[in-house]
This record gives sequence, C-alpha cells and structure tokens, in this order.
Amino acid sequence: PKEEIVVDKSLDPGTKKVVQEGRAGYKVNTYKSIIKNGKVVEKTLITKDFYKPRDYVLLVGEGYNETVEEIENVEDGDN
Repeated sequence: PKEEIVVDKSLDPGTKKVVQEGRAGYKVNTYKSIIKNGKVVEKTLITKDFYKPRDYVLLVGEGYNETVEEIENVEDGDN
C-alpha cells in the first residue's frame, strides 16, 4: 500500500493524525471439503475473492517536515 500525507491547516503545526490504516491486498479462496473417515475425499472451490490494498492516510499540520517514501508492497498468497 501507499502512504499518503495530507496537510490540514486546522491541525496544530507538527501534529499528525492517522485517518486510515493501510493494509496489503490479499486473495481468499473458499473451498467446500467432503471428509470421510478423517480424509478429504472431495474438495470444491466455492469462491475466489480479492481484496485491494488500502492506502495509509495521514493528516499533518503545517510545518510537518518528514521525508515520505511511497511503499508499494502487495502481499499475494494463494491459500
């Protein structure tokens, strides 16, 4: 996810306020499993879902002086 910094003149100088926590995107596969005698005998894919990454958003007061680097990590795991 990316980091976005927005200057808010209503905040005191140097103040930081997290508006939205960032999170990596991820995939979810849902299966139906039929188990007989403790063993999986049939496995069927029911749904495939993808959740997009969500950016980290930070409000800052004027005078905030920190170098910002965009972080673009997307965790992508098949389960």
